[in-house]
Amino acid sequence: MSEKRNILKSTFVTQTQGYLDISRRVEIWKSICNTFNGKFDISHTKSSDIQTLKLKIQHKQWELKLTESDAKPLKVEVVFNKLIDYNLTISQEDIFEKIMKLFGAKEIEVRRQEFDNKYFINSNSKNITLMILTPQLVDKILNCSIYSLSYTSGSNDNLSNLVAVVHRNIDTETALAAIVNLFIEMIDNLKANRIIE
Repeated sequence: MSEKRNILKSTFVTQTQGYLDISRRVEIWKSICNTFNGKFDISHTKSSDIQTLKLKIQHKQWELKLTESDAKPLKVEVVFNKLIDYNLTISQEDIFEKIMKLFGAKEIEVRRQEFDNKYFINSNSKNITLMILTPQLVDKILNCSIYSLSYTSGSNDNLSNLVAVVHRNIDTETALAAIVNLFIEMIDNLKANRIIE
């Protein structure tokens, strides 16, 4: 019975850990704001029971938007003008990805066993994906507690988005700075491979 319960728990309990008081992270976010010359803001719900931390950091012509609230995990987002249609999804491998693989879902592997065992990678271009996911970037993704990361290009416009959701364990300045640096490297790789303007 315990094994069934653990399977159900790992399947249906999200990695977000539900409600988490993030008030002790305010100083960390302020420090990262200063380090990267960003703009920091805190908002509250009308009843003041949930607060949201917001940080905007400029990298060249792009703006990284980081948000985390008491009820939602850290999310990092960047919008681009795309040059080509390219899509990439990297998500932690769970029961659903394992079932998808059983039914023939194609997965891209980066030839790093720890990464390939932890993440399911799907893309419309294996070659571009392998050019973007350099060994250094793979290491950074592993070290940054990334739950999911996706790059999607819209079909009806010239915009694309890079979005990541991060586990709730980012509670040091070093860890948050590592996530910002991961995104900066990812942006630079997208630009170098002529995926974004």
